[in-house]
Amino acid sequence: GKDSVRHTCEKILDNSGLIFVDDYQIGHTKIFLKPHAYSHLEIQKADLLRHYILVLQRNIRIWLRTYRATRKLRAAKTIQRNVRGYLVRRHFTSFRGERKAAIQIQR
Repeated sequence: GKDSVRHTCEKILDNSGLIFVDDYQIGHTKIFLKPHAYSHLEIQKADLLRHYILVLQRNIRIWLRTYRATRKLRAAKTIQRNVRGYLVRRHFTSFRGERKAAIQIQR
């Protein structure tokens, strides 16, 4: 109940790096902070937010590079497939012409 919430709040404040217990006071529904303690917590929050933003940006950049590389690879494979098909069709078209000529010569 109330004790576990109070204990959790105290634990969070102790781990936040506030040096003096006089920097804060826990009430029934609020935590009261001295101005320097509040600014200390705000700086910590800003640092954490900056870190998480950098992690998010890094992961998005990695995903974008992978996505673009995959798209380029797929495009290259499509071009190769179409060129190979064209070359095979061209070869067999000329082969068919040679075959007709050979059949006519044999007759």
